Amino acid sequence: MPASDRAVTLHLVRHAHALEHDASGDDAQRMLSPKGVRQTALLDRALRARGVGLGLLASSPRRRAVQTAAGLDLGATLQVVDALDAGDPEAIVRALRAELPSSGGGDAIAVGHQPSLSQVAAYLLTGSAEGASVAFGTATIATFTGELGGGGMTLVSLVPMQLTRALLGAASETADDEG
Repeated sequence: MPASDRAVTLHLVRHAHALEHDASGDDAQRMLSPKGVRQTALLDRALRARGVGLGLLASSPRRRAVQTAAGLDLGATLQVVDALDAGDPEAIVRALRAELPSSGGGDAIAVGHQPSLSQVAAYLLTGSAEGASVAFGTATIATFTGELGGGGMTLVSLVPMQLTRALLGAASETADDEG
């Protein structure tokens, strides 16, 4: 069965907290802050607690997304998917479908950025990225099930970092856990 014709579980993850721009101003090279490294460890724990086993671990090529994805040690080789940085929800979904293993083994995780993740979420739910939005603070996990395509998926959960901390019994770092 082709990867595009079977039900999948997709976890969209916004990268963890990143450092502000440095003197170079190169946004693509921004790396995780110490807070972001801790958030990534919590994301890994939360996904493990949910029993996530991966068939695909995909990341935007931006450094902070790659670092977040690399910290999710869930049994899949990290695939850098340029489309996750492009901002076109349909292109992102096509690229993820192309990367899914045809064997059907495991969930898929895609680590990316705003506003692309909100647009992808809307596209997965409604078939259009227009007029709908799903909130993604840093280190938020949105889980979908269904056929990977426009309007073919159901939102199962939306877990911001503040809730991840509470579910895992981890102390909050600040009043603004998601910033």
